[in-house]
Amino acid sequence: MELLNWFVPLMIGAPDYTKYNAKRAGLCPAFFLPWAASRPRASIFLFNILVSRGGRHVLPVRGEPAPGELNFFEAKGPEVVNLGTVGPKVNKKFGAYLAGLWEGDGSIWIPKTTHAPSGKRYTPHFSITFHDKDYSLVLALQKLIGGTIRNKSDNHAYVLTISSLNGLQNVIYLMNSYLRTPKVHQFNKLIEWVNANNFGTEPIVCNDVDTSPIISNAWLSGFIDADGSFDVKVREKSSDGKGKNRAEARLRIEQRIIDPSTELSYYSVIKSIASSLGVELNTSLHNEGIEYYIVSVTSPAKLKTLINYLDTYPLFSSKLLNYLDFKSCVNLMLSREHLTKQGRDNIKTIKAGMNRKRTYYTWDHLEKLLEY
Repeated sequence: MELLNWFVPLMIGAPDYTKYNAKRAGLCPAFFLPWAASRPRASIFLFNILVSRGGRHVLPVRGEPAPGELNFFEAKGPEVVNLGTVGPKVNKKFGAYLAGLWEGDGSIWIPKTTHAPSGKRYTPHFSITFHDKDYSLVLALQKLIGGTIRNKSDNHAYVLTISSLNGLQNVIYLMNSYLRTPKVHQFNKLIEWVNANNFGTEPIVCNDVDTSPIISNAWLSGFIDADGSFDVKVREKSSDGKGKNRAEARLRIEQRIIDPSTELSYYSVIKSIASSLGVELNTSLHNEGIEYYIVSVTSPAKLKTLINYLDTYPLFSSKLLNYLDFKSCVNLMLSREHLTKQGRDNIKTIKAGMNRKRTYYTWDHLEKLLEY
């Protein structure tokens, strides 16, 4: 009740519920009066999330659970959302984004038998893993596609898992025809399982990889949310005049060369990403000698293509905040302000709050996920 006593006055603009009250209640500092007053739909969306949790857990500052709440999120989640109920809120754009997100950080487990010795029925598990700082996104996705949330505290991660037949059908209908990597074979095995165990319904057709242009839908934004990163570097001449004054903004996408489940190569899709962004495809060895494909874009002129794409098909994880800072730096470079000391100092200031140095998160962009 304390949470509801805080949240309802916030929604109607009560002036005495300040940033301090938000922090005390466990909410991200972004969720206080100015934000709620200017975004009533998002406030209602978050209010519904809180009510669905019975007020037991609220959106965290760094994606971390409140003390003593881990077991709650390991329990069964809400009922799976039916696509017919969601309607226009879940469309083709969201399906492509979800496909990219799953192909970057997801998996499917399919049982070899239908029932355990005890008689319990086995069903496949469709899962996506998130860094714990993206817990707010996990909650938002759960509201749209259902599933259960499991905390993996040792790995600083949350796993969203869907295992009900209805839920599995929903994600299949959403993602089918948008997959681009070797994981499409796992996905098609899931379709085959659902077709074999869902009698009386029209069989779902298995599709091959999507070969449409990479930047023609939201798949790449989901894949970047899973496997991409944004960083900025600033270099200054040394005191003795050596070196150069320069600034660099970089998008980096990394994916292992061979899919461990199918032993098929990621070359085709990663090469398509590199070509779409106008760069060469490279490789690197790390993580105990595993070879990875690397897509790295640093040219401000080529980064304009990326910016145009991500402004059309936005990110939804906390990487969006790094992207917006990254975009500001690229714009300073395009206007050649990075050639001045003041411009480089401005870039340094922006860089100082990115990635691991970020301490402040806002999630108002999740409002757009409702319309995606």
